[in-house]
Amino acid sequence: MKILVVDLETTSHDPMIDDKRNLENSIISEIGVVRLDLETGTIEPVFDSICREDKTCSAQSWIFGNSSLTYEDVLSAEHFQAYKGELQELFDHHHATSWWHEYDFSRLEHPSRGIRIQHKFWDPALALRTYLKIPFPDGTDYKRPGVSEAYQYFNPGKILVHPHRALKDAEIEAHIISSAVQKWPELKNNWQDYV
Repeated sequence: MKILVVDLETTSHDPMIDDKRNLENSIISEIGVVRLDLETGTIEPVFDSICREDKTCSAQSWIFGNSSLTYEDVLSAEHFQAYKGELQELFDHHHATSWWHEYDFSRLEHPSRGIRIQHKFWDPALALRTYLKIPFPDGTDYKRPGVSEAYQYFNPGKILVHPHRALKDAEIEAHIISSAVQKWPELKNNWQDYV
């Protein structure tokens, strides 16, 4: 089975309310998608574009100070709508995942963008909570692992330098998913509870 692993980089209209839950203040500025073969572990880039939207993003957005993506890159990019057909075609023919479905997919499926992701594969942050068993600091329960925590679980002693660029992040996330299905083969098939 081949799946898509999607990563978005977002900017904000108003950095004073740069809240991950605020869909109206969230502007998609870069999209990266790789195709992961769950049997072989092969990862193939299939989409990589910077984009802009009608709302103007702030030059003070977090991403511009924490990655190589620049404000000028976004201002000069093609509009998101130029890529909508190509993205929808990918989603129509593959199961897809992202590290946080509720973050990436809620933005792509927002009515202002109109993408439909009908075939969702398991959310790694949700599924791997049960498998990696990383406790909250107070020890009361297990937390959803961040990308860096999951990377270190499968690569002990290595520190992830997180690039915060969509395609590279999607590749890292695909490697983690591939490692997870190799370690726990049931995740290739019995994953519906984690969507």
